[in-house]
Amino acid sequence: MVPGSKLSAGDVIALWEEHFQRKGREWLRVLSGSMAPFLNVDDEVLVERAEPVNIGRGDVIVFRNRGKLETHRVIKVFRKNGTSFLQKGDNVLNAAIVRGEQLIGKVVAVKKPGKTIMFSSKKGKAINFILTLFSISTYYLAQKKSLPSKFALPALNKMKKVFLYGLKKGVF
Repeated sequence: MVPGSKLSAGDVIALWEEHFQRKGREWLRVLSGSMAPFLNVDDEVLVERAEPVNIGRGDVIVFRNRGKLETHRVIKVFRKNGTSFLQKGDNVLNAAIVRGEQLIGKVVAVKKPGKTIMFSSKKGKAINFILTLFSISTYYLAQKKSLPSKFALPALNKMKKVFLYGLKKGVF
């Protein structure tokens, strides 16, 4: 059940999806920290309808997973026998495959307290590009488990934090 409501979480998701299907785009509240610190709990993302063939590396997507909606970054696309994506949260090391049929849409903007960042703007493209590099790099370095990887991974995470701090302070 949703607190203060007689609707279950599944009912709320079904209502949101029905509204989204009619309009083709809709704001969705972020409920987890898997994409932090860029997408934080209670930020909102603008989701736009998209076909799996139009999704590429670096896109942030919303997809169905075990009765929930998740928002993660695509780090690799597979186009053999249909489309599927290797996706992960920016704040986690592991990744998982999502089939094209699970795709709801593509995130085109994020609304944070006091500002909205459009992914199509120069600033939005630059932020998304840099965070994609961090996300892909940390995923592949975490898989290696070699001594250089053990030093590179914390360094990459520190650079990401410095970048996002600068972003928050308006340096970028």
